[in-house]
Amino acid sequence: MKKILFGFGVLALMAFSYTNLNSSREIVNYCDKEASKEKCKKALVPYRYSSMKVTDITFRGYNQIKEVTIPLFFDSKYRFVFNTEGLPHDIKIEIYDKHSTERKKKDEPLFSAESSQKQFNFEPEEGFAGTNIYVNYLIPAVETTSDVEKGCVVLMSGFENELSFDSGGGDETN
Repeated sequence: MKKILFGFGVLALMAFSYTNLNSSREIVNYCDKEASKEKCKKALVPYRYSSMKVTDITFRGYNQIKEVTIPLFFDSKYRFVFNTEGLPHDIKIEIYDKHSTERKKKDEPLFSAESSQKQFNFEPEEGFAGTNIYVNYLIPAVETTSDVEKGCVVLMSGFENELSFDSGGGDETN
């Protein structure tokens, strides 16, 4: 019975000390989603809004890759607007036409950029026949401090609005 009580005491002490260690780390979030969304909307014009994806990123002491799949529904020209102002550290962004499990090692990205640009656009070439694009966020290791640093990337997409209001030569009488 003493061994069981001792075991519970040790577990309680470990849980208490683990909680105190983790509570000393403060989470610092640099992401201002609303401001980034507004800037993306302005950069999307004259394209018609299609979708938006906010990817939260937590910087750690090791390299990370996050892959986001964006479906393309229309046979149209697209614009993708990236806003990386909410990141405390620079990352690399690569866009592919295939999922990472399908790519060969020699495949080059369709587009590549550094987050230090803060906001940039990507428009696939005319005739792009893919049904998805795959965005890879390459997140480098950062030196761990007492704080946990978080940020975000806002990605907004739009397609070319091809509606035409041409009257087609109709009779205009008043």
